[in-house]
Amino acid sequence: MAKGKKNVAEKVELIVCDEQPMVSSLVVAEHFEKRHDDVLKAIKNLACSKDFGLRNFAESSYVNSQNKEQPCINMTRDGFSILAMGFTGKKAMAWKERYIEAFNAMEKELAERPPAIYPAKRDEIQALKGMIHYWAYLQKSTRNSAEYCIAKTLRVPDLDSLDALDVQSAWKIVQHCMETIPPTILKDSQACNERELEPIHGLLTYWAYRTGQTKKEVTALICDRLSCGLTPFSILLLYMLCNRLKIGQLQGI
Repeated sequence: MAKGKKNVAEKVELIVCDEQPMVSSLVVAEHFEKRHDDVLKAIKNLACSKDFGLRNFAESSYVNSQNKEQPCINMTRDGFSILAMGFTGKKAMAWKERYIEAFNAMEKELAERPPAIYPAKRDEIQALKGMIHYWAYLQKSTRNSAEYCIAKTLRVPDLDSLDALDVQSAWKIVQHCMETIPPTILKDSQACNERELEPIHGLLTYWAYRTGQTKKEVTALICDRLSCGLTPFSILLLYMLCNRLKIGQLQGI
């Protein structure tokens, strides 16, 4: 290598921000043999929309050789693509191809990573418990037995131990059970008694969580829709409509 020539890294180094591959303006300036301040100026002068800019260019900083903090910009694949349109020449084209390959490889790696596990939100677990309580009533079972069944299926000690992914699995299990209720359980058209109203309150908790309304607002809406009064059968029908289930699945009711 000629004396005084800068040693340019041959590999494109990407970073990951918010589960998205990005590249620093510093790296781009080095590979495309441009002054970093000129790259920053080019990004600033791009005629892209404000929304595009916010989604694809993120302000950051680095510490230079004089130990001073300096601005830089991290950009997504789309941000880099827009910027690199102005870079011409055979060498620039070669680097563009390397960047595309690097972004493709990083995106593939991120897609194959197992999803991060986060603890479930408290209100989501309460909503799940409310639905399970109502499901237990439909199955003529007990609340504790139904919760134990779900926890055992998901291999956790109890529902309060569920993480975010477990909760999604639990929803699917209960949803499937609700779709396959034996048709003889809810033929009774009599108004709900106190025992039947208790699990229905669990259902209301679930609806309130799903719709972002208060339990009182959901109750008022249901009472308005069901002018005939609250019955186990009418509550189930409204549940089916709200969740876009096929009524034909419960043949014989």
